[in-house]
Amino acid sequence: MNKKILNSAIMMLGLFLASSCTKNPEKPVVDPQPQPPVSIPKVSRIEYESNFVEATYHTDGRINTVTSKNPNGQFQQTYTFHYQNGKLNEVEFGGKWKYIYTGELITQVQTYTEAGQFRFQTDLTYNSNKKITEKLETKIVGGAPYPQMRTLFEYNAEGNVSKKILFQWVNQGWHKSEEVSYPGYDNHPNTSEHFESNPYLPAGTFSVNNPIKEIYTDASGPVTGTAQYEYTYDASGRPSVRKTTYTYPGLPDEIEVTKLFY
Repeated sequence: MNKKILNSAIMMLGLFLASSCTKNPEKPVVDPQPQPPVSIPKVSRIEYESNFVEATYHTDGRINTVTSKNPNGQFQQTYTFHYQNGKLNEVEFGGKWKYIYTGELITQVQTYTEAGQFRFQTDLTYNSNKKITEKLETKIVGGAPYPQMRTLFEYNAEGNVSKKILFQWVNQGWHKSEEVSYPGYDNHPNTSEHFESNPYLPAGTFSVNNPIKEIYTDASGPVTGTAQYEYTYDASGRPSVRKTTYTYPGLPDEIEVTKLFY
C-alpha cells in the first residue's frame, strides 16, 4: 500500500475523479458536520511537508471553509460548506460534493464536476453504534453505475477500527486486494482522521483514538508494509505533532512529520 502522503487539498478532486480503484492515499479534509455528540477538538491548521490547510468555523462549531496553501503561503484551493436544516448539504470547490441522508446519517455522497456532471457515488452502511461498516465507491459513466471499490470496516471494543478489508471490482466480481490492520491505539482523542478520509465525514465516525501502527497485507497474506506512529501531545492531551515511519521490504524507511494546531 502506498504511504499516506498528504498532498495539497487542491489535489483531492483529482484523486476522487481519477478512479477509486487506485491505492492512492486519502486526502486531508476537515469535519463538515455540526459538533458530534462526543466533543472532538477542532483543528484550525494542519501543516504537512508539501502544504498546509486552514479551516474556519461558524459560531455554532460547523465548518465554514477549508483553504489550502503551498509552503510559501500561496493560495491553492478553497472548499466552502453549505447546510440545510442544520445538516451538511453540499461542499463547493469548483465541482461539488452532495450529501444524501437516511435519518441523521450520511448514507450517500455524490460527486459532480464544475459542469454539473454526476461522476462518482459513495454509499455508506453503518452499525448500531453509528460507525461505518462498509464504503462502496461507484463510478458513473453515461448515467450508468460501474462499481469500483468496496471497503469493509471492523472495530474493537473501544470503538477504534481494528481492520479494513479492501476489494476491487474485476471481471464482474469483487476481488480482495488488501487488508490494513490496526494492532494498537493510544488513549488520546483522534482529532485528525476525518481530515484524512474521503469523502468528507463527521469526526468520530471511524476511530476515537490515534493508531500506533498500521500493517498492510496483500490478498494472499504477505505483509507489504507498515506505518509506525509517534505523537507529541499538548497540555490538553491533543496530538500536536505526528511522526510517521513507513517501512517497506527492501526499501529504506521514510519519515513524515505532520503538525496540528487548534
